[in-house]
Amino acid sequence: MRVVRPWLALVAVLTLLLPASVAGAVDARIERSRDEVRRARAAAAATSARLDRAAAEYEEARAHLERLANEEADTEGEVARAQRLVNEADAQVRDRVAALYKHPELRVHAFGRAVIASDLGETLHQLELIDQLARGGAEKVARADRAAGRVRAAEKDYRVVSAGVRDALRVRRDRSAALNEALAQARSRVSAADAQLRTVEQTVAAERERRRRARERARRQQLALQEIAGGGPAGGGPLPSVDGKVCPIGAPNAFSDSWGAPRSGGRRHQGVDMFAAHGTPLYALEAGTIRTSDNSLGGISVHLAGASGAAYYYAHLSQRVVVSGQRVAAGEVVGAVGNTGNARSTPPHLHFQYHPGGGAPVNPTPLVAALCRP
Repeated sequence: MRVVRPWLALVAVLTLLLPASVAGAVDARIERSRDEVRRARAAAAATSARLDRAAAEYEEARAHLERLANEEADTEGEVARAQRLVNEADAQVRDRVAALYKHPELRVHAFGRAVIASDLGETLHQLELIDQLARGGAEKVARADRAAGRVRAAEKDYRVVSAGVRDALRVRRDRSAALNEALAQARSRVSAADAQLRTVEQTVAAERERRRRARERARRQQLALQEIAGGGPAGGGPLPSVDGKVCPIGAPNAFSDSWGAPRSGGRRHQGVDMFAAHGTPLYALEAGTIRTSDNSLGGISVHLAGASGAAYYYAHLSQRVVVSGQRVAAGEVVGAVGNTGNARSTPPHLHFQYHPGGGAPVNPTPLVAALCRP
């Protein structure tokens, strides 16, 4: 019988303890990595809240500008109407003056007295005619003065409203720039967090592989020691779905409830504008069939007829990656954020509409809030 030397026994004990110590180190590194991921996710949530506030401020400035623009158009129309009244009153005064010249037998003295005709009755008739012409002329002149006053008041209102429009344009430009900057910074931070998460995942995978190799090495070493001792062998895409539906836009993004907000031409907003960096992927909210379209308002657009019977409209895309008739699954990429159509003066965004049962649009904000801010 072979005797196990003391130093070999000690090595065997240390070898058996090695996997446990390695496992503890790996677990500690994994836990630190998970803490980093949790902090990154918390930062992303805070970023979304800040972006939503920036989007709300932009929408407020945009709505204010649209209201002032409509008021400016109304005031401009009032100026034009008042000017027409002035022109009409001027024409009537000119007609009244011309009527005086059509009666050469009437002459008005420098002191306002008519030349007396040879016949008393004719003289009385001339005096009555002059009196009528004078009264009518005074009324026309007064009407012209009132119309001119309306023009001056309307022009003053127009100048005030126009100054407000200029201020609103400046505010909208500032808030648009602030929103673009916030989105760019957020995307940079989220990209860094994504890269960090990938690094963490790679680290975890590497640690797991290192643990597996360590266990294998320990097993082989234990077998070798047992043999020496004379013994035998020893014994990152879309957010998670909610009820089969996913957020239609990638992160980071920003939106606020702009349903019914005024738009150009007296229209009302029939969707929600979801702001994100140019090229951010867009996803099918649910499984369904695609129809594509292009027009001057929505630009590059996608219509999704969902399996649930609801319909969805995606507008202002920078590009599409689907074709009409194509069937897609929930979360499948359909295009990317842009500002085509009538959105070229706005930050890149997805104009998103929700049509329950394929009918008239309803406010989609509660739907996207449930999917994009779970």
